[in-house]
Amino acid sequence: MGADDEDQPLGRAARRAAAQPAAANRAAARRPRVAVVGGGIAGLVAARDLAIGGAEVTVLERGDRLGGKLRGERIAAWAGTGTDAVVADLGAEAYATRGDGVAVLLTELGMIDRIEAPRPLGSWAYDSGIAYALPPGLLGIPAQPFSSKAFRALGLGGVLRAAIEPLLPRAVGRDERSLGGLVEARFGSRVLDRLVRPVARGVYSTDPESLPVARVAPGLASTLAKGRSLTRAVRAANARRTSAGGAVARIGGGMHRLPERLEAELRELGVAIRLGAEVVEVSGVDDGWAVQLAAETIRVDAVLLAAGLPGPVRDPGFDVEVVLLAIEDPRLDAAPRGTGLLVAATDRGGPAAKALTHTSAKWRAAADGLGPGRHLVRLSYGSADWIPATRGLGDAAVRERVVADAAELLGIELRAGDVREMHRAVWTMPRADASNPGSAGAGAAAGPAGSARVTAAGTDVLRVPVARTGEAASGTGLAQVIPHARAAARELLAGLSRSAERASAAGGTPEPSTRSESQQRSHTP
Repeated sequence: MGADDEDQPLGRAARRAAAQPAAANRAAARRPRVAVVGGGIAGLVAARDLAIGGAEVTVLERGDRLGGKLRGERIAAWAGTGTDAVVADLGAEAYATRGDGVAVLLTELGMIDRIEAPRPLGSWAYDSGIAYALPPGLLGIPAQPFSSKAFRALGLGGVLRAAIEPLLPRAVGRDERSLGGLVEARFGSRVLDRLVRPVARGVYSTDPESLPVARVAPGLASTLAKGRSLTRAVRAANARRTSAGGAVARIGGGMHRLPERLEAELRELGVAIRLGAEVVEVSGVDDGWAVQLAAETIRVDAVLLAAGLPGPVRDPGFDVEVVLLAIEDPRLDAAPRGTGLLVAATDRGGPAAKALTHTSAKWRAAADGLGPGRHLVRLSYGSADWIPATRGLGDAAVRERVVADAAELLGIELRAGDVREMHRAVWTMPRADASNPGSAGAGAAAGPAGSARVTAAGTDVLRVPVARTGEAASGTGLAQVIPHARAAARELLAGLSRSAERASAAGGTPEPSTRSESQQRSHTP
């Protein structure tokens, strides 16, 4: 963090003050100890709010770095050649702008003025050897079925089938729970396969038949229930998105800047951060919780699980591999496929990738930092239905596979020497369940993982429950992860306050004290 951070909404002095309990409580109470398991974005955001709320927080991360799926990778090939410290996102490279949860946090962190919208170059899709521009719309559903882009993507028959949607009885598709089922019923199979499927697979790593419409497009289901046309709803949503500057945005310089800023704030708040600290068990004890690490046990008053614990799980999710290429080829300056392509299917002998993002075309700041002829391209492999084609392959084999896929998708002949550098990372994603809108990704409110009753001083006391957050609880994407993490932190602080009040009413030893909600607000904009 730079010297100008003193002028941000939550400066150093305020952050240090926020880390201390209220002066009136200091003599009678100690700060509650909270362990946050997991140092991804959910864990970091929750730890920040817990520390501001008066808790003594320890973040336990089993890996060697913080940030989870927000990770930057330095491009060594371009260092020292007029471009300083090119760092590209190898994890999430943008966030959905729906809701204000991300914007509120970025405002508190003093990063709101760094937000960057994608360049208006449009996205493409690829199916059966043909690349075509995606028409404007929502989740692939065209806002204007008779547009030239829709004609090229769907053909005359597909356009006519989509265009009759406003004339269909409202009962058609009303009982469909999945996005795929609703789209096929209302718009036909051509819209589903050529437009919606590549978007669902590229954005959510899942086929549309497995995506709960209540999660990814709640407005569509409610619109149909009210007897209105989905086409008109899509058109209105597309207009709002366009006027707001697009459905996604990023932090200038890359999304990896967010965990860097959060880590700096946590250290100033006095939060203890422990890397390489794998939690093997969390168990209840008389006065709180015992967090068992490999070589020691930590005693705390409350636990927030922002990552899974070792052991068998009901559904481990699925893997997606992201491969980043640093390419030198002036033909890419023209952005031949806009900001990138989404692949309709990977079982027809074509490219094995599910998506390609032309990062240096999509984000102006990324292009300005590289100069002409230099480009960053990301390809993604694997989904809920296909294992990554790169799994088990060494770097040489992956490089050959990825260069071939990039060449086919971009429509240019790429040579191996054009790729100056390659980086790869595997991410595990939670699985959505179309039959259960409350499954991972539904954004259900944060809540306890369970509670236990113990006996203390002859009185039954409800131990502060373990709280859960993270992608498995909130769903993927910062627009869901961040609000969920903050809700989990609020619930945990409220539970600690209730515990302190019960102990005080019982005349016992003063319990840990947290800051009141009004005191917490005084340290945020």
